[in-house]
Amino acid sequence: MKLSMVRKLGVALLGILMVVPVAQAQGYDRYGYRGPNPSFTPYKPPAPVRRYQPRQQPTRQAARQVTPDQLLRQGVEQTFSYLRRTGSTDLSNVLDFVNKELGPYFDFEHMTRLAAGKMSKDLDDAQVQKLSKKLEQMFMTALGQQIATYAYTNHRVTFYPAKRSRFGKEVSVAARITHPRGFPVKITFRFHPSDNGWKIYDVSANNNSAVMYYRKQLAMIAQRYGMDALLKQADG
Repeated sequence: MKLSMVRKLGVALLGILMVVPVAQAQGYDRYGYRGPNPSFTPYKPPAPVRRYQPRQQPTRQAARQVTPDQLLRQGVEQTFSYLRRTGSTDLSNVLDFVNKELGPYFDFEHMTRLAAGKMSKDLDDAQVQKLSKKLEQMFMTALGQQIATYAYTNHRVTFYPAKRSRFGKEVSVAARITHPRGFPVKITFRFHPSDNGWKIYDVSANNNSAVMYYRKQLAMIAQRYGMDALLKQADG
């Protein structure tokens, strides 16, 4: 028995004698890394951050079959999945995601006509398109800035049942976003049917409507400076 223990001890010592020189030759010993810079482990550069790549959009027929509440859940899950995956607070990168991935959920031309109100009757299709592009730019930039603030928060989303309008054409779906860094926010998305399925035409945060906000802004500019000034601002 003693002879067996001596043999085992000899094998262990032989293994140590073989491993230690190799490890020390590579810059390691029992105290850790001991290479050219003994205070730190070898530097490994971080992997480059990939810019957001949009997914393929669903076909028109498939989009028509998706309900407003399903669209909202899908959009919210995509947004928070993107934030968890990238943790990005870089506004340009977030705006890439917002414009390419969330933009197709909205009908900005319909939103613009509602925001313009009675003034929309005096605008031709080209002028509406021009104003719509400006409104889309302002809205999506504000949305991107807001989304960037959720990058490092443990948020929780509660969805409310969808509600149809009085005449049954529009549908509103609300979601409550709770996060530890601020008060909960209730956001209501209003959808209307289009040739490409349900589209969002208005968003309200704590009952503050985006359409009503833009209507006040457009009316103020038109009353003070005229319709030409309003269209000129849309060019900027």
